[in-house]
Order: sequence, then C-alpha cells, then structure tokens
Amino acid sequence: MYHKLYYTAKRSTSLTDTENASIKNIIDRYYNGKQDFCIYRFSGNDIVFNGCVEIPSDNGGFSAETASYWIMCLNEITRILSGCQWEVNFDNDLYMIWNTDIMCWRYPTDTEYSRQNIRMYSRDNYNSIMKKLINRYCTQEYIIDGIRTYIIPSEHYDDIYRDIEVSDISAKDHLLSHIDFYRKTPIDKLYLSAACVLNGKFYTPADCYEYCGKLYHVAVRSGWVCPECRKPNTFDGWYAMPRYEDDIDFPQCEVPLIFQKIPCQYCGRPLNRRFLKLSQNGEKYE
Repeated sequence: MYHKLYYTAKRSTSLTDTENASIKNIIDRYYNGKQDFCIYRFSGNDIVFNGCVEIPSDNGGFSAETASYWIMCLNEITRILSGCQWEVNFDNDLYMIWNTDIMCWRYPTDTEYSRQNIRMYSRDNYNSIMKKLINRYCTQEYIIDGIRTYIIPSEHYDDIYRDIEVSDISAKDHLLSHIDFYRKTPIDKLYLSAACVLNGKFYTPADCYEYCGKLYHVAVRSGWVCPECRKPNTFDGWYAMPRYEDDIDFPQCEVPLIFQKIPCQYCGRPLNRRFLKLSQNGEKYE
C-alpha cells in the first residue's frame, strides 16, 4: 500500500533551460533506486511543474521518514522556481504549507488542517454540486472497473461554464481545465466524465477513453520522465495510462493488455508506466 505526495507549480512563464537542468540535478541526487520522484509533462493552465512520488504505508499512515526525504527534495526544487503558485498535498487530502521564514514545506497544524477541509476540500459540498451536474447533464451510467461513471456530453460544456453553482465550486479549476483541454485537443473517443470513487463516497472529474467499444479510466500524458536515466521523454502525440497507476482514489486493478511498456527515448529501458497512444482527428494507431 502506498500513499502519494502530489506537487504542482503554476506561473505565466515556462521553465528556463537553467531551471530544468537544476531540477534534474536535484532529482538525480535524491534518487534512491526505490521510489521515483515523477514529473508529469503537461502543458496548459500555466502548469510548469507537477508530478507525484509514492510514499510507502507505515502502520496505516505514510512513512514519515520517506515522506521527509522527498519533502527535502521538493524544498530544493521550490527554492529555485521563483514566482510560482504551488499546491503540495498527500493523497489530495493533507495540504502542505510553505514556511517563508525557513524556505521549507511543513505540515499544517490541526487548526489549519480543519480550515483546509472547509475551504478547499469540503467533500459534502463538492459531492452535492457534482450530483447536480450529473443530474443536469448526464443521461447514462456506466460501470468501469466497479466505479460508477457518468459521461458529460460535450454539447453541455458551454452550459457548465455558465452554470454558477458548478463554476463556483472550490475545485472548479480542475473541472474547467478538463473542459479547456478537451476543446483544444481533438482526441477521438476521449470523454470527460464524473466518476464515483472512494467506495462510492466522492465524485471527481475523470478522463475516459473508448477502445474497441470498451471504456477505460485514463490519465492523459504528453511525456514521462525515465526513472533510470532521469531524462524527460516527449511523446509523439498524446498517450493514455491507466488512471489507477496515477491516482490513489482509483482502486488498483490489473492493467489491461492494451496498455504497454514503452522504451525510453534516451537509454532504451522501459518506462515505469504503461501507455496507449491516442488517436487524433480520425487517425488510427495500432
């Protein structure tokens, strides 16, 4: 069982070559041959740096020693990326706080954690709004790997933008960034959906991909960092990986055979996730 430390940095300007080189040097120094400090390659919505690292479970919680180790790595990266708006959290639940005095990430106090739940992650309120979205715009329920899923028709994207109740939720950036991506990237058979996860207790936006008549929950990527040579691979198009290889909220399942390991562009060793190339504008990929 693993927990995940997620990190995202946003700013209006892209990373410089110097910043990219510095990040690589930091990650190389911390790489311990066991866990990968993963960097996603996703451009859009001013995201310049994001990814996650797995933290092993320790008596029901996460290993404090391993968590501290990777937080130190993230501290160094945060210090060199100026002008960024950061979000760092464990399992999309416990949000870290940047201590400007000592330039380090720290855990929230009990009071701060309570405020975070009210301000950022009020799941009862979020669920209520997502249910309204489903009732208004979704007509059919699907079961994908045991998860109740509702496809959001693209003809309702404009309605959702104008829907005050939906657009005013605390996680609106997550939902609306999905819609922006779908509008700009014509990937065949890729659908925005609302998935009911965490044993049916929580609704979250999710990407679904239809392949040979079957729907899969996926995470869409344009690249991936090789865990062996630590170099970022840039894919020739958009690729999907199983959502449960990327998101702790989705139950772990056997990875379908349509997703395959692909070699690193630099060292030739297999990347540590499995991928499926997505078709665009009617093109078909074998």
